[in-house]
Parts: sequence; structure tokens; C-alpha cells
Amino acid sequence: MAAAVSRAVRQLALVLWIGSLPALALAQDAPDPDAWRALAARGRAALEAGRYEEARAAFSEADDALAESEGLDRLEYACDRALAELALGGSWSEVVGEALSASAPRRAQCFARLGAALSASRPDVAAIFLLRARAEGVDVEVPLAALQEPVRVEAAARLAALDGGPLARAIPPQETPEALARAIAESVQLARPSRSASCSREDEAWDARSFGVITCSYADAPLRVEFGNRYPRESFIWERARGRVRAVASFASGADYDCEYGHEEPVRAMRRLTAREHGVDGWLLTDLDRWSWSEDGDEEREQARRYAYACTRASGACVRVEAGMRDCVRAARGGERCTRAYDAEASVRDGRLSLRARQGELPEALREPVLLSTLEPPPPASAGATTSRLDMSGCRIEVHDERPPLNVRARPSTRAPVVGTLADGTVVTPARGRDGSWVELRAPLRGWVWTRNLRRVCAGRDGDVVDDAP
Repeated sequence: MAAAVSRAVRQLALVLWIGSLPALALAQDAPDPDAWRALAARGRAALEAGRYEEARAAFSEADDALAESEGLDRLEYACDRALAELALGGSWSEVVGEALSASAPRRAQCFARLGAALSASRPDVAAIFLLRARAEGVDVEVPLAALQEPVRVEAAARLAALDGGPLARAIPPQETPEALARAIAESVQLARPSRSASCSREDEAWDARSFGVITCSYADAPLRVEFGNRYPRESFIWERARGRVRAVASFASGADYDCEYGHEEPVRAMRRLTAREHGVDGWLLTDLDRWSWSEDGDEEREQARRYAYACTRASGACVRVEAGMRDCVRAARGGERCTRAYDAEASVRDGRLSLRARQGELPEALREPVLLSTLEPPPPASAGATTSRLDMSGCRIEVHDERPPLNVRARPSTRAPVVGTLADGTVVTPARGRDGSWVELRAPLRGWVWTRNLRRVCAGRDGDVVDDAP
């Protein structure tokens, strides 16, 4: 007993001694919030002197100094770091995303600098960056004139296609699906400069000799490194024609997760739709998205969602319905309890997507078939999620959906047909129409969404849910 009391007294004395130390002594290990500035300045000086390895190291140290910061300070030297990486042989598509996420005029100046740096290795990409810089008011006539006329003409045509129509239709045909995946990733970078893409072919569940799917996982810059980051996904349908592979449609396809506990890889199936048999020329896909985890060591939880996508060639767009949903608990000692469970078979006839319940009862909102001829083409690539044209003092309205993509409906009702879907983070333009908790959108799709699935995002602060008139 005496020994235990003695230990307790010593521990208490140690705590009191630490608490009596001067604040300066305890603060010695606290990080300097402005330490990154000197490191960034050292990196810029090394870059200007052509000492690229030294510049990269300094910028990396600046990143470390900002690792705990939730601000956007690293945007101040992001373009310099990208130039150093390019000089050391880095791929432009891997290093420019964060550099181009700053607002004008910093972003426009970065377009010009990157264009000049890429002129020798990738003149086609350089011309696009220079043309974007000129559109934002930067004088780039000298570096543009240094590029050959055919390169400038082709770049202007490609830029017009990227900004003026759906991304899938702006991607040039390729020899193989793998080459098309690389072309899609590059096109994403050119169309949405603050977004990078990792794209891969998915063909496991069907005979993919003539058509298939390429899915891209997007990272937007600047992206804070946090446990469980969500990365929006977009899927592109491709088909083979005349020996070439081309993208023909695209749709928002949920999200990937970084270290998200219990999330299994989605399972996909796909079939071809023909006008003769189904009343529409297109494709029908299904996705199974599943989560499973343990609670308190005694119970296992499982949540599963099965989505059906019907896509038409005429629109290049898809509509999504939730074809199945299951939320179950399995006790260690006992049976399985499931709530809100149903499962349905999706089919297309006479140009309409409909569900037939195989298990449970369909929600009322899913009992009405969706007329696929009402689908409109997806928005232009430049209307993508995070490439906002607003300056840092402005605000924008974004989609904020916990289970993306967000359904856009023809009328302010959950029973109304879905006219299209929007990925999480998509910048939208609300119209004047309001109906209770619904708001009408003018762009990038015409239709109605639930107000709570929008948020107002302003520079320098987190987004607020839009519960007043946008």
C-alpha cells in the first residue's frame, strides 16, 4: 500500500511540475504557422536559377509545414512546384491539377507559364493552356506564335469541343479501350483543369468485344488528406466501330473511398439495348454497391444498394434508379433482421425503363416508368464539378449528396421522372422557381432537386446547406 501511495505522489508531483513550466518551454515543439513561406520563397529562387531538384525539395518541405493546415496557402506556390516537376520529367497530367485550382488571375498566369514550359514536349497541350490563358486576359501572343499553325488550329478545335459539348463526345477515337482510358484521363485534365482522373477499363461481367465501360475516379485540387475521402466517379460507355474504340455516353457513377471501412468494390453488369427489341438504342447497366461492418463485436451490419442505369445513344446520357436496397443486422446469437429491403428487376420496353419487384415492395416513387426519350445530353465538360469561374471573394452553389449522383426530376416530386443525374460537387445554376423544399435548376440540367442536396460554397470557408433561396 505504501509503495502504491508513493508512486501516486511521484506522478502527481510530475504533473504539477510540468504544469508549472513556462509557456515558452511548452511551445517549443509547436509548429510555426508561417514556416512554409520561407520554404516556398527558397523553392521559387531555386526554380528561377534552374536548380530544379532543390526547388522540388523546398516545395516538398513547404507541403510538410502546411500538412496540418486547413487553408489553401499551398496554392500560392503550386504553379511553381508544377514547373519544377515538369522540368524534372514529370507527366503534365499528374502535376498541374493543384496548380490550376487557384482563381483568376493567378490561374490564368499559371496557364501561360505551363503552356510555355510544355511547348517543346507537348505542343498540343501547350496550345490549349495558352489559349485558355488568353481567354482570361493574359498576353500570350509570343509563345502562341512560336507554335506551328496546324498545332494552334487543332488545339482551338479541341478546346471548343471540350467546352461546347458533352465530354464523351469530345474524346478522339482510339485503337484500344486501354488507349481510350488514357485519352479520357487527359481530356478530363484539359476540360476541368482543377481535376485529375484515374481511369480504367471494367469488362469483367460481360462479353466486351464490341462495347464496355471505362470508369474514372476523380480527385479535385486542393484535396485535404483525411481519412475516408470521397472521390467522385464517372463512367464512360465505349463501343467498337470500324476498328476504332470511341466513347458514346457517360454518367456519374457514385464515389470511391480512401480507406473507407467496409466498402466493397462495386459489381457491375451490362447489356445492349436495341430499338427493335427495347424501343431505344442504348445500354442497360446495373451496379451493386455494398458496405459491411461490425458493431460492438456482437452484430454485423450490411447495407447494399443496387442501381440501374439506362443510357441512350441519341442523348449520350443515362438515367439512374435504385433497383434494390437492403439494410440488415446479423446478431452473433440469433437470426438476421432486415429493414427497408426490396429487390427489383430493371428492364426497358417501348423506350421506357421500369422496375418489377422480385422481393419486397417497391417505393411508390419507383413504380412509374421513366421515358428515356426525355433524356438530354450531359452538360459541356467545362461545366464540371469544381472548375468555378468565380474569384476567391465569390460563392457558388454545389451539389452536396451523401449518396451521389443526385437525381434531377421533371417536377418537384419524388414521383416525377428522373431527367438526369449530377455528380457530387457539380456547380449548378438555380432558377427562380421554388416549391416548398424543392428548387428548380437552370444549368447544367433543367429540372428540380431537393434543396437540402445543395450547398453554398464560398472561398475560405466550408459549405453551408442551401435552405434559403439560392
